[in-house]
Amino acid sequence: ELRAVSPLDDGGTLVLVNRVVADKGVALVYRLGPAGKQRVDRLPSPCSGARDGEADSDIDAMQIYGRRTDNVYAAMSASCGRRRLKVLAHFDGKGWTIVPGPSTDHDSEDLSVDSDGAVWLVAGGALYRRAPSGDWTLIPIGADGQGCAAKQVIGRGSGTTLVRVACNRAPASAHSPSAPPSSLVLGTRCIGLPVRLGGEK
Repeated sequence: ELRAVSPLDDGGTLVLVNRVVADKGVALVYRLGPAGKQRVDRLPSPCSGARDGEADSDIDAMQIYGRRTDNVYAAMSASCGRRRLKVLAHFDGKGWTIVPGPSTDHDSEDLSVDSDGAVWLVAGGALYRRAPSGDWTLIPIGADGQGCAAKQVIGRGSGTTLVRVACNRAPASAHSPSAPPSSLVLGTRCIGLPVRLGGEK
């Protein structure tokens, strides 16, 4: 099952696929090079080395994002015994490692990495940011009573990230509570409002 595709700056493409092997879900990443070369990696299990009886996993990968081949992230959910883990897998150019995800019970809906190395993840309508130091932060969207939910990270850059949100109601402009005063909810309609977040550290 094809789950996500991410283009690379070198002209290659990342393709995330879920498959069933021996009645267990596994996630594969195909890296298609610009010259037609292909590499296939199996994402690691977050259950490896876990409690007794939890070493076997059932993985469901949702998102993948990478602009460079030495900094790729994939978001996945894995069953480890009775536990269900929401984690990321990171590729540094040599191999994949498991990275803890944010504190949420929801699956990833969108994933992005900005030029500063921060990871942005949308899950359950909430927006999370992982700083290069590894700490996750929940980023509130909109003012109280607007009923806003994050949908997609549609722009990224050094110090600025643009996120598409949907709100039950919204004023002509409103500040995002966790962002600097220059960060505004732009537009007056209640569907698909872009939120500009700037200056996060």
